[in-house]
Amino acid sequence: MHSGSNSPVYYLGALYDSRIDAIWAAFFDNLSWSYEYKPSGPRGWAPTFALRGAGTVLVGVEQELQPTPKARLLASRSVRDAGGRSDILLLGIGLVHSEYWGLALGALGECSGDYYCWGDALPHSGGGIGFCHSLGSFRNRITGYHDGDRGAGDGEDLFAGAWRSAQRAPLLDCQAVAAAPIWGR
Repeated sequence: MHSGSNSPVYYLGALYDSRIDAIWAAFFDNLSWSYEYKPSGPRGWAPTFALRGAGTVLVGVEQELQPTPKARLLASRSVRDAGGRSDILLLGIGLVHSEYWGLALGALGECSGDYYCWGDALPHSGGGIGFCHSLGSFRNRITGYHDGDRGAGDGEDLFAGAWRSAQRAPLLDCQAVAAAPIWGR
């Protein structure tokens, strides 16, 4: 399965703009995280998802191995200029390895007054599986749990298993549906 495909696909009856968007949706489902696809966002940047946990985290999915500095700047400026203070999670085409901690989701931007501090989004097992910032607050963004760095970095096996399962999710390619004979639909 080529996870970088830009063609639309169906996942659990919902239409996603790309295969990688649908795989991330399956990943969130595997971890029982609540999300909205294509939520309204600030002018200048359209988030791919909004994760609903202890707060709202706006999520952008990039068709890159890792989110680029340009993507970080665009997302953080757009949210800040709109008066928002939401955390921002930027994802690539798969899980990444944090320089110091191990496995990570992608880049997590945490609002610190007038600017965003960017670090890795680490697994966090406090109060249930979620994620936290590698440099800023170790608060679990899904459960709200915070006890120093306890729980930070824990849950890598759950992330890896959820990702493997998401890559095998039943996705239906829209081009294949359109090419199927009418009696086969």
